[in-house]
Parts: sequence; structure tokens; C-alpha cells
Amino acid sequence: MVRKIIAIVVFLAVLIGCSTPKHNTGIYHLDIKTWPTKTIDLENVIKEIRIVPLETNPECLMSYILQMQFAGDTIVALDGETNQILCFDRQGKFLRKFGTRGKGPGEYTTAAGLLFNQEKSEILLNRSPAPRVNFFSLSGQFLRSVNQDFSGYRMRFIDKELLAVHAGRFGFNKTNCELAVLDLNGKISKTYFPFKVPVQGDGCFGFAEGTKPGSALYHRRFDYNIYELFADRIDTLLTVDLGAAAIDTGAFLNTENADKLNEETGKIFGFASLANTPDHLLANIYKNDGFRWVWILDHRSKNQMNLAMDSLASMGNFRGIPVHYPRHTNGSWFIADYEGIGWFEMIKTLSEDQKAILRKEVPGFIEAEKVTADGNPVLVYYRLK
Repeated sequence: MVRKIIAIVVFLAVLIGCSTPKHNTGIYHLDIKTWPTKTIDLENVIKEIRIVPLETNPECLMSYILQMQFAGDTIVALDGETNQILCFDRQGKFLRKFGTRGKGPGEYTTAAGLLFNQEKSEILLNRSPAPRVNFFSLSGQFLRSVNQDFSGYRMRFIDKELLAVHAGRFGFNKTNCELAVLDLNGKISKTYFPFKVPVQGDGCFGFAEGTKPGSALYHRRFDYNIYELFADRIDTLLTVDLGAAAIDTGAFLNTENADKLNEETGKIFGFASLANTPDHLLANIYKNDGFRWVWILDHRSKNQMNLAMDSLASMGNFRGIPVHYPRHTNGSWFIADYEGIGWFEMIKTLSEDQKAILRKEVPGFIEAEKVTADGNPVLVYYRLK
């Protein structure tokens, strides 16, 4: 037993590969030649895991979750196919749905940003036929609309009355800036990352929870920095030096030739997405050959570890369950969502011994076993050690 414990401690010490940024620089120097190429047993990394299957019935069938928010004890999910808003309780029981396709007051044809205003108990839904934000009560009542000068995407509060909105680099955008800070009436107070010509293929939805009150983290596509947004400024929280593997993106960011970056075979694109809790920051780093890593930063110790992903979505396995990169957070929990059919097919691959362990040790697994191929998404919550 003692030898086993020593072996685990040594393994974790090698895995974590402790390194801290240079004094007073905030710059991490990551050498990708030392990064792992194989995924690891996530039981050595994950502290706790639980599963919440969302109720399935004809009234609340979903295709996939485009975005999700937590409103107190309510899970608020945006259906990626119908663009309707569906509400569930913390155990996944269906409560209500709302949102109507059309061009009338409170109606919309497309939606790309969902946000909950805790101060006013309102749900904000971004993007409709004309660029605007629709406001709903948590019960689903339409309250008002606010027009914008751009087709907004993801949003994040950085103050009780201020929003950071990813304005995009293509389409309808009178601001000619990628990022805007505006109040709840649509008045812009700050803009960042100006451009002259729209860039094709802009897909950055890079908001995450901030590290300080009244802030939000943000990353840009084709960039090696993580920024922290406040009401009056934007700071560079982290600069990652990837050396010769990094693409020189400066020649492409302000032009329509972004697709040329695909010719830089084997180079690092930057951050695909971020997820942040008070304990850990997860940055999904990827190359244009499809290979990805997860860079985990421990906020308390400043230690870091690099995990190879076994697919575009999965970080590895926890007792047979593929643990996907999280797209949502709530408190100290990272949350990944699984489409019903994918979860159903995964359950069939588990052995009876694996299922017996999961039933005993993972809350919610017994209910999740009942999910059918046409069932609603399943949420997997996990916390890191």
C-alpha cells in the first residue's frame, strides 16, 4: 500500500510539472515538445463527479444545448436547433419553455447569446432578425428589446449595469470592433480590437468567469493572450509564449484572408475555449492538424498541468465515462453536456463491473442509465483536485 501511494505521488508530480510565470511578467513559457501525446486516467485529476440527465418528454425535447446559464436553482438552456429557452431544476426536472420564432415583439428567428441577470432576475437573449437583445422574466414573460449596432453573440456581465458583448468581425457591425462594453439600454461605453475589413470564419465565443469581482475573462481567435475585462479597462491576464509553434497571425487578423492560416501546418492556433472557476482555469489549446491539449492552471498554487485530449471534445475517461471539455461552469464545478444519443451509445460500451462502480460512486448515474437514443442532453459536473 505504501509503495502504491508513493507511486501515485511521483506520477502526479511528473504530470503536474510545476512551473510558475517569470517574476512580475505573467508570462508562461510553454514548450509543446514536452506536452503529453496520450490521455491520462482522469481519476488522478478529478476530485468529484456527478451526473444530471435533463428530463425527456414530448414537451421539452431538445436537439443540443447551444448555451446554458444558472439562475439560482434553475438551469436555463438554449436549444441549438429551435432557439427556444428551456428551464429545468437542479435535478434536471423540466419546468417550462418559452421563445417564439417570428418578427414581432419578443420574437426572433436566430439566437446566439444567452445570459441571466441575477440582479434583476431577467434572461437576456442576443440576436434576432435585427441586431437586438430581448429581455424575458425567468417565468418566460417578454419584457422589452434593446437594439444594437452589431449582430451580437456571447455576452457576460462585468458590472451590475454593464455587458461585455462579442460583436464579431463579420456581418452587420457598425462599430468595426470585435468587443463592445455597453449598458442595458444598448449605449456603448468602450470598444476593443478595431478592424478595417471583416474576417471570414470568426467563431470566437471566448468569455469565461472572471478571476476578480466585476470582471470577465475573454480570449480572441488567433491570439495567445487571455484578457480580463472590467467596466473601464481591459487587462492582459495571461500571455502564453508557444515559441516557434505559434502562427504569426498579425498579417491576417485585419484582413479577409484568415483562411490562409490553415496553410501553417502543425502550428498552434491559440485558445479554442476557456473555462474558469475560483480554483482552476482550463484553456483548450489547439493546432490546425486537429490535435488539442487542455492547459490547467491552479489559481491557488499557480501550478499547471497539460493534458492531451483524445478527441476534439474528450479529455480522457473517468471509470469508462469520456469526460468532455467543459462548456459551462457553476461555482467550483466544471460542466460538460452530452447529446442524448451520444450518451446512450457510450452507456452500451461500459462493462457490468464499470456500471456497478458508477452506480455506487457517481450520483445521478442510475438515472442517466435510463437515457434513450432520442433523449435530452446529459450534464456531467466535475471538480478537479
